[in-house]
Amino acid sequence: MAKVALLIGVSEYGPELNPLPGAIKDVEAVKQVLQPLEIGGFDEVKLLLNPNPPVMREAIETLFSSRTKNDLVLLFFAGHIIQDDSGKLYFATCITSKSPKAEHIRVSTIPASFVHNLMSNISCQRQVVILDGCFRNLSTEIAVNHDGTADIKTQLGGEGRTILTSFTFIHNSFNSQGFNPSPYTRYLVEGIRTGAADLDSDGWISVDELHQYASNKVQTVAPAVKPEFYTSENGSKILLAKVLLDNPELKYRKEAESWIRCGEISEGGRYILSKLAESLELSSQDCTVIEDEVLKPYQEYQEKLQCYKHNFAKAVSKDYPLGTQEREDLKSLQQSLGLREEDIAPIEERITLKLANLSPVEDNVDELTQSDSESQLNSLSSTFSTLIPESKLVPPLVLTNLTPESEDDTNKPVQSDSQSQQNSVPSEPSVVTPESTPIPAIAASNPTRAVNLSSSLPDSQTSSVSASTFPKKSILIIGIGGALATLAVAIGIVSRTQVAPPVPQTNNISSSPSLSSKPSPTTPNSNQEPSPSPSALPDSKDCLIFVNGNLRSEPVAFRDNVVESLREPVPVTGKRTKEGWVQVKMTTGRLGWAHPEIISNDSEKEMEACLSRKRISTNIIQDIPPPTSSSSQ
Repeated sequence: MAKVALLIGVSEYGPELNPLPGAIKDVEAVKQVLQPLEIGGFDEVKLLLNPNPPVMREAIETLFSSRTKNDLVLLFFAGHIIQDDSGKLYFATCITSKSPKAEHIRVSTIPASFVHNLMSNISCQRQVVILDGCFRNLSTEIAVNHDGTADIKTQLGGEGRTILTSFTFIHNSFNSQGFNPSPYTRYLVEGIRTGAADLDSDGWISVDELHQYASNKVQTVAPAVKPEFYTSENGSKILLAKVLLDNPELKYRKEAESWIRCGEISEGGRYILSKLAESLELSSQDCTVIEDEVLKPYQEYQEKLQCYKHNFAKAVSKDYPLGTQEREDLKSLQQSLGLREEDIAPIEERITLKLANLSPVEDNVDELTQSDSESQLNSLSSTFSTLIPESKLVPPLVLTNLTPESEDDTNKPVQSDSQSQQNSVPSEPSVVTPESTPIPAIAASNPTRAVNLSSSLPDSQTSSVSASTFPKKSILIIGIGGALATLAVAIGIVSRTQVAPPVPQTNNISSSPSLSSKPSPTTPNSNQEPSPSPSALPDSKDCLIFVNGNLRSEPVAFRDNVVESLREPVPVTGKRTKEGWVQVKMTTGRLGWAHPEIISNDSEKEMEACLSRKRISTNIIQDIPPPTSSSSQ
């Protein structure tokens, strides 16, 4: 009884056919677990790298020639599998290129029918074929449907044969960007190397156990990839490799696998594993290596989601809505990552909602700006009333200039400041009082220090003459007293002219773009309604929901009231029903109703948050009752 294997890896191809550099690493990794006597125990393992058609044909023919009934024959192929217009399958070689011509395919590939005939003409009942690569239809350039793999069983299957396949139905393979083995082969090798594929713990890894182990791992990393397993109805169990049952690392690995929850080892599992490591005398380093390996599939899946998220966000930031080419590129990326529609839908939904809603951050910035403006105005008014509760605090203003001024000169700057303050500060009527005259804002110095003339303003540019330079202090005192009296008269005049009737001030304030809608505290008996803020009346189209399904003309599911089927964000009108139907506006301008089932929870939360920010009230209307059997007759 002989165990022989032929491992073919094709990484290089003709023009326009994507290279698969990981194919070489695949076959080399498989050889490392099949050849050792204590694991695979194969008598002969031959590598064939990037062969041309004659060399590949001869190697396959040699593999299946002169085999007895009890021999174990394994054919492993990593590369492109090609399907022509008639559905026939071919193994690509290093000279195969992308061409729909049947003549080119025949001369540059190895037909699956050739391999099938060789396997059918021998008495060996333990034949294993493992195919891992990219499934291509060169004529249509369309990714093959998953059901197309049934052709594998038809064209290669037979009595005593077991076929394991894992294909990527796209133009690029997972490993086209690097030299790492593909997911399926990687976990085939891991299952044999570690012994983890011995699912029934009988000391042997059968072919079906190995496939089940690798398939489960691949489904975690790339949920869209569906490895397949074909065997004959009366086929016996084929044992492929041996396992050392007393291996402490294997025991720890299986226990760690059983405690994984949501991609992490649970706290309870950590405690049990620590005790197990002590009993097995495993070092912390050994345990860390094992745990990292069992958690790696979950981490790789998260990395794939982040990769798609980054590329999708980058695409929509450049062009939204996405064009045909951008959408095709993202579709190709999705397939190369092995992600399903349900994996990427939440990512696209969250990003497009934020983009379509003009980003909630923008709304927050606007609200924050308005809030900050109102806060600054209130603070300014409060500062005025605090600094100058009474008009007697005004005299320190004379410290800005010791030279006596005339009444006219004093009034001019005061009047100018008063007018400037009226135009720049949209305060409420209650703020416009003699006590809140803008003049005191100039009095930055402490009024209690106004008597210390020689020390209060040592660096003042306008007071070039200090009190000590006057020859007679009496003249100085008289001059200061006259200035104070003059200023007091000026302040009185300004204060009287500043007070205005409530009505003009209200009109003046309402014309300001940053008005406050609060009623004046000084006019409690006024019947005038406060005017609403302009920002409180936004257009409801700024708030959107992400729909994924049929929109209907009425909030009820009739067979003939579907108006459009969409998968994109659409603006809402603010109308809803008690059952959760939401009225939306399509790009054509037509209104439709979205059922709650086609609206995700995240989308609905975004809509409600947007409506709240925009202060849009939701209009709840009655649901339309479904038709009864009596009314339909």
